[in-house]
Amino acid sequence: MRKSKTVLLAAILLVTAACIHKQTGTVTPKEKAATFNAVFAETNNTIEQGAEAAVRSGLLTPEQGAPVIAFTGQAATVHLQITAILAQSTITTKDIASIQALLDQIKKSGDQAIASGAIGIKNPKTQNTFAKDFDSLYAAADAILSALQQLQAGG
Repeated sequence: MRKSKTVLLAAILLVTAACIHKQTGTVTPKEKAATFNAVFAETNNTIEQGAEAAVRSGLLTPEQGAPVIAFTGQAATVHLQITAILAQSTITTKDIASIQALLDQIKKSGDQAIASGAIGIKNPKTQNTFAKDFDSLYAAADAILSALQQLQAGG
């Protein structure tokens, strides 16, 4: 049930973030990227809290929860790196490529953690449930890149 709520929350946040409004003027692609970056961080935090709760409840052993928590630590570092880039006055093509490489690595690490069974989940249905949580994080990552590409294109 918690995972369904997490996926639903992430979907709602992405949809509403796509409709960002401000009192004066239009929302810039950089503002959209910053909003999606916040969604990325919040989704990552939810995944980490879920893993910690699963360990506390005994659903996962500490050894099984450790790869998820380590993954969320990596994603948090990426979030901070993206935040630093977004704080710059201009964002270059090199910055966007750097962000894309960071986000691609996060996706690869997450997919590997699930597929390898490193988190102690061998059941394909359960793996799919975790994959959906990670997919919410990946959707936020894709939205960040899309906004930055729009910025680069002069949008």
